[in-house]
Amino acid sequence: MRLSRRRYTKRVLGLLAILVVVTIALAFPALLIHDHIESLIIERLGIEAKNVALTIAHLIEQDIGPYRELSNSGGYGDPQFDEAYYLRTNALLREIKQEIDADFIYTETVVSDSEIAYILDAQDMDSDDFSAFGEREGITENELLAHTQKRALFTEVVDYPDWGKLITGFAPIVDMADGTVVGLVGVDFSLEKVEDMLQKISLVIVLSFVTLIVLISLVMFILILLRIESQKTDYLSGLHSKKFHEFRLNDAIEDALSTKRPLSLMMIDIDRFKAINDTYGHQVGDRALKSIADVLKLNTRVVDICSRYGGDEFVVILPETNLKDAVVAGQRIVDKVQQISQDFDGLAAGELTVSVGIAQWSLNETPESLMEKADKALYQSKETGRNKLTVYRGEKQPG
Repeated sequence: MRLSRRRYTKRVLGLLAILVVVTIALAFPALLIHDHIESLIIERLGIEAKNVALTIAHLIEQDIGPYRELSNSGGYGDPQFDEAYYLRTNALLREIKQEIDADFIYTETVVSDSEIAYILDAQDMDSDDFSAFGEREGITENELLAHTQKRALFTEVVDYPDWGKLITGFAPIVDMADGTVVGLVGVDFSLEKVEDMLQKISLVIVLSFVTLIVLISLVMFILILLRIESQKTDYLSGLHSKKFHEFRLNDAIEDALSTKRPLSLMMIDIDRFKAINDTYGHQVGDRALKSIADVLKLNTRVVDICSRYGGDEFVVILPETNLKDAVVAGQRIVDKVQQISQDFDGLAAGELTVSVGIAQWSLNETPESLMEKADKALYQSKETGRNKLTVYRGEKQPG
């Protein structure tokens, strides 16, 4: 249970690390997309502002006379000032403004290279933002350009001290009779419009990227797990690999140290395996390896970790197992291998046997020293006749 929790914790931390890496990797593209969309929204509003300004300019040009007289008048009190036309046209601009949800719509005349004077304004006349007839203001470079070149244009975001940050479309009002520019139509959208639209789109971007991050992270996590799993298994025997054995032996020792429960280790070697390969060929040798691996699988517990340690060498970690129980398990393996060797196709009867060495972990002992003890016990089995089991009992008393 403790080992399972530890592996679970490691996997969770691994997944979180992948999430962090993928998030960092995708953060920059997400910011680029966000900025690009912001630029597209600003451009779209600018084009819309320009097109609306052009439409209003063409509408005024259809009946240019009253507008020209109005712009040339001195305002209220001047006989040339047509108040009815002024109020009616302002009302029309107000309807257009509400329809397209613009912030400002107005017309102006260029007084000089440095000033404009407002003519019409779609704002409510009681509003603080209303520009009265004839009210003057400094001219901008874009206004001067639209006037002198007689062409419609739109601006980027411009920060006006009195009006805030605006995206503006300008269109010249041209008297077709003589080609003179009578004035300009201005249509403004505030940057707040961009931010409102961007906020909605940003939510979609965030949700999309979160989904993408999770999917990529999960795919990477699964691929890494599959890679780890492939490295855990020996391709020929189907047992665990040497690398996985070393990893699990460290865990098993930590667990034994924490729980104060016994831990034993079993090393197994096929007797005269080189002679089997030389005499019968490697295919028979491979079948022998697989057969012994099957014996280990069938004669050990689920909690035991069986691994192929080398060419003809196997190792079994026996958690919570003392020497007495380890000897019972080891002798069972020796006996089962001897039994299958009687009917093993391709070998002489009794030719397939194994030698076993067993050692029990001692407090504060390292994985390397435990392996060395089991290996010495195995060597003793080999030296004293093979097809047997030896328990490590100290340097002076093996056997």
